[in-house]
Amino acid sequence: KGGPVVVEIKRHLDSLGIPCELYIVGNYPQDTPVEHGINVLGRLDKSDDKQLRELCRLYELAHFFVLPTSAEAYGIVFSEAQAFGCPSLTYAVGGTPTAVLDDITGYTLPLGSVAKDFAQLICSLVRDPRRYEQMSANSRTRYETEANWSAWASTIIDLANQLREQTRLAPAQR
Repeated sequence: KGGPVVVEIKRHLDSLGIPCELYIVGNYPQDTPVEHGINVLGRLDKSDDKQLRELCRLYELAHFFVLPTSAEAYGIVFSEAQAFGCPSLTYAVGGTPTAVLDDITGYTLPLGSVAKDFAQLICSLVRDPRRYEQMSANSRTRYETEANWSAWASTIIDLANQLREQTRLAPAQR
């Protein structure tokens, strides 16, 4: 989901004097060129304790979570990144603008934006640490208040109760 774009983002950041370490998690072509600062880890299975710990370690170390996906219903991974206070960057497709709030928990760029556009956003946050720290804090707060399974379950229960109440009152309103 956008691995080649992420590699180009890293190259742009390097050229702007912002060296970075890139960790690619998930499916990625086997013929990925070996470059300094690019680590291809492959798929990590969250049901395996060791691999889950590695994924959590990566989120803890990350300054940004970048997923330039061209199709996404919502993207649970954005909530995972928020749990670690990690701002996200992605394309504004499907449900991503609901998962990533622009200039609050990260950025959703228009589909068709190029790696340079992502790199410039990262650059602007690197050069403005207070803004970055606020975005990181916003990400964690969003996770704690909205983007977690308990909050989701509460919302579903509330909606079910509202529907039950509407259904119960419906015959009386006739």
